[in-house]
Amino acid sequence: CVAYYSGSAEGAIFIDLASHLYGQRIKTPSDALVKYDQSIASAPKKQEAAALSAFRYPKPPPSFLMGLLKEMRAFKYTDKFTKITEPAMAPFEKPVNLTLYQDYLKFVDVPIDLETIESRTKAGLYETPED
Repeated sequence: CVAYYSGSAEGAIFIDLASHLYGQRIKTPSDALVKYDQSIASAPKKQEAAALSAFRYPKPPPSFLMGLLKEMRAFKYTDKFTKITEPAMAPFEKPVNLTLYQDYLKFVDVPIDLETIESRTKAGLYETPED
């Protein structure tokens, strides 16, 4: 707010409110949090968090992942206007054609499609459910 409204006469009230909010609602609690984090009192919680982060889910069986794909592919969508029912996952079945949609990678960081997921599942490339 301060950067946006600085130099603007009508923005003075917003700058004042933003400064007050920062001081009372953000800075004071964050200072207390930093102080706690640096204290000896936070050590048990840090150890607890470290133990939790070491947990790994078991590798999902390929049959489970293939079952998920089958369920996704079976899902149908009915357009309320045209009353046409079609597979809901049809647009996600194959990789996007980058020749037709040249700016696709500007908007999608990690492109994925059901066909690619299926081939990776069959190759055993997924180590955790998050993969």
